[in-house]
Amino acid sequence: PAILLVGSAGLAQPRAARLQQQKPMPKPVLTIVGSVNPVSREQLKRLQREGAGFLLVTAADLLADEAAWQNPLAQKQAELRQMLATHSNVAVATPGNREEVQAMVRQGEALGISVQELAHRIAARTTHVAKAVLQEGPKPSVAGVVVTGGDMAQAMLSHLGVTGIDLLDEVSPGIPVGLLCGTSVGGLRVVTK
Repeated sequence: PAILLVGSAGLAQPRAARLQQQKPMPKPVLTIVGSVNPVSREQLKRLQREGAGFLLVTAADLLADEAAWQNPLAQKQAELRQMLATHSNVAVATPGNREEVQAMVRQGEALGISVQELAHRIAARTTHVAKAVLQEGPKPSVAGVVVTGGDMAQAMLSHLGVTGIDLLDEVSPGIPVGLLCGTSVGGLRVVTK
């Protein structure tokens, strides 16, 4: 419902200014970047240049054993909550340039982690950082989620217990936008790339 201010301009102007200040801040958009595609990585850099919050899930995080991962996980979730409270866009990403990925694969193999297991771990741990934050409270703390990388999208949907996506449209040809279904974050907008 609209508000109609009546009375002297001397009273209406300060009241209008106060109403403007009381406007709720729009919810941020969370982008999860798991793709090593150069276009996706350039888009991540652009987000960073435009002031998006940025959280890196490091190679050390991804290679740590499960017990050693718990403390960094809690720290990253706290950092993500803080960023979502102060930024209009926040990106969570994995190492993405070819040299970093190759070094991580070599380190993983030295630890007995196969390439397939490492790929699964990257997707699982990165989406796990976002999962707790997305499922807090009765409504998600974000306006929507953008996910790049097929493994990352599959892991996010699985970890959130999503049963489907109600497709709405395409952002660009082949890049769908829809609403998540069948979960505590049901109705949340998602773009997969």
